[in-house]
Amino acid sequence: MELLKDMELRKPLYYFTIPGLVFMIIGLGLGINFLQIAVSGRSIPFGPTLFMIMITLIGTFATFTGIILHSMSRLINENRDNIIIPSPVVYHSNPSEGSIENDRV
Repeated sequence: MELLKDMELRKPLYYFTIPGLVFMIIGLGLGINFLQIAVSGRSIPFGPTLFMIMITLIGTFATFTGIILHSMSRLINENRDNIIIPSPVVYHSNPSEGSIENDRV
């Protein structure tokens, strides 16, 4: 649980954005290679091309996820003192009256 909190709130740029950029660069490098193959007139293999598209999309999504999580975590950390969390409502059952009462804790 601590790892998820670390990934989401403390260091989303390290866990999402940096690996996402690496995946995007690998995917774009493969794309340039396949483009050179296509320009030379040879046929492009289907499997590696599909892998290139998949790795580029995963990298793009991970990069934007890291940026959005980083923005949200900064917003939460800056406004932590201003956030008002209401106290939970506790329901008490009174068997003699047959009604349910609620109290704020």
